[in-house]
Amino acid sequence: MTENKKARSGVAPSEQASERALEDGTFCNHSNTNKRGIQAFLLEGEANAMPMRELARLMGVSERQVRKLAERERDNGAFVIASDKGYFLPSADNPEYDLKRYIHRMDARVSSNRKAIRTMRKRLDELRAQANGQERLEL
Repeated sequence: MTENKKARSGVAPSEQASERALEDGTFCNHSNTNKRGIQAFLLEGEANAMPMRELARLMGVSERQVRKLAERERDNGAFVIASDKGYFLPSADNPEYDLKRYIHRMDARVSSNRKAIRTMRKRLDELRAQANGQERLEL
């Protein structure tokens, strides 16, 4: 796992990202003054990930809104990465590693969701067949 060498040890990422809301509804902080939105609150590397609950609190929005904002920023080309630890930016020393891990996690999630959908569709077909008095034979 890569770590951000610039991060101060013993200080939570939320404390490192002292924020302020701008009039247009975007956010920036003292360490990321050139970034807007969620990116303004995030540090580099998964070791410095900001938990969603904390990010929502700092931004003054709901957790659902955090997810929507992150999605919108990604759609606009931002490298906002999420993991079980929270949201973060790719590390400067090895951004490819962080992006590959994120893509792998998302691919695994999609695969798992597809499997669940196939199973539920099969069960739905079975229930419909039973409701119609038909017996379904498995081949």
